[in-house]
Amino acid sequence: MTSIYLDYNSTAPPSPSVIDYFRSDFGSLFANPSSEHLLGKAVDEVLKGDRRKIAELLGAEPRQIVFTSGGTESINSVLSGGLIRHLGVEKIVSSQLEHHATLACLKRTEVPVEWIANDGQGQLDLDHLSKVLNASGPALVTLLHVNNETGVVHPISEIAKMVKAHRGFLHVDGVQAPGKVEFTLERLGADFVSLSGHKFGALKGIGVLFVRDRSKFEPLIVGGGQEHGLRAGTTPIDLIRSLRLALEDCRPEVIRQVTELREYFES
Repeated sequence: MTSIYLDYNSTAPPSPSVIDYFRSDFGSLFANPSSEHLLGKAVDEVLKGDRRKIAELLGAEPRQIVFTSGGTESINSVLSGGLIRHLGVEKIVSSQLEHHATLACLKRTEVPVEWIANDGQGQLDLDHLSKVLNASGPALVTLLHVNNETGVVHPISEIAKMVKAHRGFLHVDGVQAPGKVEFTLERLGADFVSLSGHKFGALKGIGVLFVRDRSKFEPLIVGGGQEHGLRAGTTPIDLIRSLRLALEDCRPEVIRQVTELREYFES
């Protein structure tokens, strides 16, 4: 019996380019890019090139890309630790429809949390969001871009303008967006965006946290100078390469084909 795998919102199989890389070139980039010797410096140059390409593919600047272990860590990096205190916000605004990683962080925070209403179709009530933002000082708003269970795509660019008008900050769980909807990080307008590589064909264990302004960020994981001091830990260069290759495979024509197939399946 032939099986057809449709659970890409949970995890995607490695993309063709990632499989080719691990069949042919895996192990060639074994040196630590933080090392001062020639092999380390050579791998560091590869890392810089991959960071530039990933930033280009996502529509960001290389300095705004922070590599993490995945979406959960990226979300925790914004909603846990000292970042909320560093931002000086008075409350967090979110939705009851968020991913468990977000909801678990919000259960532990000492900052007041206010929930945005939604309708029976999973759409956010933006009028309610506006009232919540008007009711007090600056807030950190944290919302999904694409809901992993309902498929609802939220108007993040519009929400970002609302949050900015109230001197707040916007964090977006963008884990389900790459490979499924066309977007760029710059156009989204968010301050922080969490992404996870294995959702679109990279290997498990690699993710991205987009940080628009480094001065607004407080690292969750410390202990080394990696990622410009924003996330400590030995750099997983092969996982980062898988992220780059998977993003390159997420071409616009592939996204359009996936959209057509999804709409056909739904019909």
